[in-house]
Amino acid sequence: MTKKINAVASGHELTSFTAKEILKAGGNAFDAAIAAYLSMFVTEPCMASAGAAGFAMTYQNGKSRLYDFFCQTPKSKASRDKIDFYPITVDFGKEQEIFHVGLASAAVPGAIAGMFKIHQDLGKLPFSELIAIPSQLAREGVALNNFQAYDVKLLAPIARKSFVGLRMFYKDDEPKRFGDLIQIPELPDFLSFLAEEGAEGFYRGEIGRKISYDAQNNGGFLSRKDFEGYKVLVKDPISMPYRGMNLQLPALPSLGGMLMGIVLNQTHHSLEEDFVYTNALLKNPDNLKTAFEERTGIHIKENIFDFNNKGTSHLNVMDSDGNAISLTTSLGEGSGYFIPGIGQQLNNMLGESFLLPEGFHNWREDRRMSS
Repeated sequence: MTKKINAVASGHELTSFTAKEILKAGGNAFDAAIAAYLSMFVTEPCMASAGAAGFAMTYQNGKSRLYDFFCQTPKSKASRDKIDFYPITVDFGKEQEIFHVGLASAAVPGAIAGMFKIHQDLGKLPFSELIAIPSQLAREGVALNNFQAYDVKLLAPIARKSFVGLRMFYKDDEPKRFGDLIQIPELPDFLSFLAEEGAEGFYRGEIGRKISYDAQNNGGFLSRKDFEGYKVLVKDPISMPYRGMNLQLPALPSLGGMLMGIVLNQTHHSLEEDFVYTNALLKNPDNLKTAFEERTGIHIKENIFDFNNKGTSHLNVMDSDGNAISLTTSLGEGSGYFIPGIGQQLNNMLGESFLLPEGFHNWREDRRMSS
């Protein structure tokens, strides 16, 4: 008899620990992934946040679905006398890269809406039980491991203009290092608020109002209508035959499914060649769509819009009943703006020149961004 097991993989040991504890407590894979994602706000703060966004591929009872909770561009590019949008240089050692941050770099975040939609559709345990471990981690603090310490060193300069960012990422006026604690004392109260008020409390309540007020009065584009109109999109994945199997790949606006389809249908098998080829396609996403359709024979109806591929983390959970979820999240590099009262940084998806080939602020209004 085959033994049924749980399986978890993530970018941090305490992210995985959270998921495993929820599974032990009787939660399913989706409960475990939600709790793990909330823990990432502390364990992987350069990658995940209530101001971030992402995608989740889910599998339950033979049905796969893609939950798109990625960023939406603002509904209006209303003119401003001055916008909060400025360059930050990130030093990678051998090379440097310039990113743009500030309130005008922020798109509508989908992280909180995504977690509640997945919980509503697929969850088992009460949301109030899923916040216990993330809240404990936020109160007690999480020591930076080598990878997170490297990220903090790279991205801490973006957080310098905020008192919350300085407190979170700096110690003695230097970026925190391996072993230093990341603590977010505001997070437990925020998570308790979410457990009581749900996503409505974030998007239509006080938090959405605070972000909108700051954006409208301090050089950003986000408005109340942007938050009130945000919706999680649930889609069928791309279904692709492969070696006698039927692969379920993420559909647009995620570009990962098409990249995987192209690589699996390459006539050569060199990983180096695959890397060079797919990176060339990413420089022109329209060519990516054409290449996928030519290689697989599968037609993609949707169009590719602005896309982003930085500051990303991932987790996977499968439970002993065969439920599975694969979740990707991105904060970009972070905008440097921390949402008042909750200690969470907003994304900077509108602030990377490589991802905006028509130039800054030429994004199309009220569109889902691709990743």
